[in-house]
Amino acid sequence: MNCQSCHKKTNTREIENEYFAGRNSAGIPFFKCEHCGNLFYINEKERTTHSISRGEKGSRFVPIILGLIEWLIGVAIFYFFGNNIITWIIGGILLWLGWADIKIGIWGSQKLIDEMTLDRGVASSKKAIKEYRKITKI
Repeated sequence: MNCQSCHKKTNTREIENEYFAGRNSAGIPFFKCEHCGNLFYINEKERTTHSISRGEKGSRFVPIILGLIEWLIGVAIFYFFGNNIITWIIGGILLWLGWADIKIGIWGSQKLIDEMTLDRGVASSKKAIKEYRKITKI
């Protein structure tokens, strides 16, 4: 099927699709476009796709607050547990993850923020993954 937003072909087989979001109470399957991240459902009688307009926007404060909490935990680990290699590894990882989340909250696009904060349990679109890797330098 073609996505309503970007008009690119999207896999709509439930079993082999990581972008399958599930079925609602009426049994209608929901999918997420792997290219643009648009959520849509399929009318199985007509074999047509329909875009879902949720009107929700993710908050930029979610990754920023998560990053600050990770920084606080990392600093607390350094302060309370002394000077050994395990402390440096765990504290360093938490500081790095915290900084990555803060960068996403400040410089990430609204699409990336929406996919990170609203669409749990469904894989992110390819554009969002590419932007995430660019911001976090992975």
